[in-house]
Amino acid sequence: MYTDVGSSLDHNFESFQYTNYSTCDYDKDLDPVNNLYNRVLPSCKYYDDLQFNVSTKNNSNGLSIIHFNARSLNANFHSIIHTLQTLNITFDIIAISETWTESNVTTEYDLPHYQVFHKARHYKKGGGVALYVNDRIDCTLIESKLVVVENMFECVTVELNRRKMKNVIVSCMYTTPGANVGAFCESVDNILSDIKSKKTMYICGDFNIDILKHNTHNYTRTFLDYMYSFGLYPLITKPSRITDITEKYYAHR
Repeated sequence: MYTDVGSSLDHNFESFQYTNYSTCDYDKDLDPVNNLYNRVLPSCKYYDDLQFNVSTKNNSNGLSIIHFNARSLNANFHSIIHTLQTLNITFDIIAISETWTESNVTTEYDLPHYQVFHKARHYKKGGGVALYVNDRIDCTLIESKLVVVENMFECVTVELNRRKMKNVIVSCMYTTPGANVGAFCESVDNILSDIKSKKTMYICGDFNIDILKHNTHNYTRTFLDYMYSFGLYPLITKPSRITDITEKYYAHR
């Protein structure tokens, strides 16, 4: 790869040193298909409120996104507001899954200085998704990606219009537990397939798929392979649901 860095730059290419050489690890390098998941997933950390505020104190660049699995806005909306107030970032995007709202127009759950986009289920309680976009961001709701597939998933998608930068697509999805992964991937294909490759995309939400099982569970591997085919990689690589008996890593992107 080459880049134009200016003619006055003093190039300094270091010679090869045998001490820098390491032999090939065939178990890791010979079969990239079977070892892909262990090599492309980024690292992430657990934070409490204080640790999060310290780690982000001097980081004001980039797009900030947070996701909540609400399990009813009616029951937990004020808890979400309290959590946001304890953090030192005014997030650009707030994604919420399992809103459990019965209408796409729910003014009682508005947030000051945010425009909100909801998608509720049609015929069954539960589920539902929402995206809150900071007022200072110019965005457009993508109607064709405002989707409900009964007994499977809900999706809401916006496009962030950014001057002199690539536009960003942000989706929030919720998948019903036990939904057919193959059918889910096929439905999501209709949402993702026409997105131009030059646009950056983030998918937030709760897919109810335990990614820790990617080596033993075919449906989990199918899901990851499918997401990878669109260049989408999970940013959360640690268990997000922990009990006394087991730990589970449910996909959030």
